[in-house]
Amino acid sequence: MPESVVTPLGTSLPAGWRLERLGPLCSKIGSGATPKGGAAVYEVHGTSFIRSQNVLDHAFLRDGLAFINGYAADKLRGVAVEPRDVLLNITGDGDTIARCCVVPADVLPARVNQHVAIIRPGNELVPEFLQRYLSHPLIREYMLNHNSGGSRRALTKGHIERFEVVIPPEAEQRAIASVLGALDGKIAINEQIAQTALNLAGAIFDRAAKAEVMQLGTAVDLVYGKALRDSERRPGEVPVFGCTGRIGWHSDALTSGPSVVIGRKGANAGCVSWSPTPCWVIDTAFYAKPKLGYLSPELTYFLLRNAGLSELVGDSAVPGLNRNIAATERVSLPAESECRSLTSKLAPLLRLMAASVDETRCLSALRDMLLPRLVSGALRIKDIDRLLSV
Repeated sequence: MPESVVTPLGTSLPAGWRLERLGPLCSKIGSGATPKGGAAVYEVHGTSFIRSQNVLDHAFLRDGLAFINGYAADKLRGVAVEPRDVLLNITGDGDTIARCCVVPADVLPARVNQHVAIIRPGNELVPEFLQRYLSHPLIREYMLNHNSGGSRRALTKGHIERFEVVIPPEAEQRAIASVLGALDGKIAINEQIAQTALNLAGAIFDRAAKAEVMQLGTAVDLVYGKALRDSERRPGEVPVFGCTGRIGWHSDALTSGPSVVIGRKGANAGCVSWSPTPCWVIDTAFYAKPKLGYLSPELTYFLLRNAGLSELVGDSAVPGLNRNIAATERVSLPAESECRSLTSKLAPLLRLMAASVDETRCLSALRDMLLPRLVSGALRIKDIDRLLSV
């Protein structure tokens, strides 16, 4: 009986699956270049110029997408992106390197810079399946073990060509890609709903007549959060917030109702988060306590978002927001007589935003649970309905 083949995932190949090097399975593997002049030649419109910041795992980030003119695009025609190309970040620090997505059709025509590789599978590999495989946490670790070393990690064309890829039958590849793609599609819709609800609520607040101008500290007190020692962390249904937003759960709440959390330390200092329920706030963040009886949590949230607190963060090794400095900022408040009506308009939109964000977290967790099992063959498509019905 032949020995079973062990994959880079540490699993044996299911019957009918193969393990092959990626190079011969692709019609193109290669990275791009930066046009002469660099960022100085970027245009407002034109051919999309994709950089590593645009390539996320399972998603393409359009914010910050650059454009180049026809002359620069022609110079880079050798790295033109085609529909359904797989994009892989080949340099970077932290979590940037090895992020991977399939290019969306609506950003074409496009070129890539030297930090992004184009992988164009042939007929034996479904691009959407390959993207999922390359995004598997163990495959990411496997790829990074091949990096070129030095102070900046890098993957080369030779590395990518030698990567071993699990190849299920085509029908199985398409089914895996379809199941995971459906989850990503719903995640994208939820993100759009959440952003639209937030934008609409923000516009309503901004259009409201502002009757008073005062220092922020007169209207709102920024209260220090409290650290949670390991011995104090108890499982529960109360969300825990830090400077980056929600980070976990606890059994006790520090706030008494819908809450506004402001990052105090780190890269997210000054950023404002919304909790639709009472929450615990750790010591890397503040939470807001309105001092004026007519200021609801909803109004306080938008008041603080508009205060530009991120611009007050000190420039030091560990960025931080000083609440005494923040308290002196001038803010504009709606008329007291309008606050109740204004809150009634904002509250449902913030509830919709929070519900969409919560569902996105659940769907993302489900996707991340299914992905490694599906691409390794540990879970087969025929078992999905049974799993989801449990």
